[in-house]
Amino acid sequence: MLAGGSSLFQMALGLAVAGLVTAATNVVNAFADRKEDAVNQPRRVFWIDQIGLPGTITSLLILYGMAIAASILLGPLFMLVLAVGIFNSIFYSVRPIRFKARPLASLVSFSGAVSLSFLSGVAVMGSVNLLNPVFLLLTYFMFTYGTVKNLPDYSGDKKAGTRTSATIFHSLANAVRFSGILLFTPYILLTAFIAVGSLSIIVILSAYLWTLLVSRVSLDSRVENRDWEKPRRKKT
Repeated sequence: MLAGGSSLFQMALGLAVAGLVTAATNVVNAFADRKEDAVNQPRRVFWIDQIGLPGTITSLLILYGMAIAASILLGPLFMLVLAVGIFNSIFYSVRPIRFKARPLASLVSFSGAVSLSFLSGVAVMGSVNLLNPVFLLLTYFMFTYGTVKNLPDYSGDKKAGTRTSATIFHSLANAVRFSGILLFTPYILLTAFIAVGSLSIIVILSAYLWTLLVSRVSLDSRVENRDWEKPRRKKT
């Protein structure tokens, strides 16, 4: 809706594609991050071991295949954005590129969760504007939020030797301070856009409420995963 007008069918189909790619991304991430998740999220390692490599590959082929098939109905530009999204989805975690092992690249890649979704929305209408102020604002907000996303994984990533925006600091406390400061900077960009008249209040509120909801659900789910593991770890 933030990207512009579209039919209900296109909106529903676009959401379905986004859901399929998100599911596939989580499977890829769980399989590629087994070493880190042995500390961060042992439950994910358990289920990946139960499924095995053949099951993992089969599920990815189904999920990505369904997303690509559905995207045919949304036009060639949408399919192009989807191709970039799938590339980002796979190589965020998978070697040899593994964006998440490079602090800056990982934040750029993570911001794609919102920026590519926005671009896919406008792509349905046949054009993409990379200078759209809403696109720039949401992308930068998710870029900064990516530093927060890395905080719960500090111990596991540090133990596995994975360099993230959190583990480049000597302590978790320093990483938290850095994230807290960085999270204020999108509001500087927001103020600049308002000052030059590039954004209306309604668009700003809609964009931020949606982005904050997505980021809060993501963070809460990660915290709940760790809370679920605590009693299990005590028993073993």
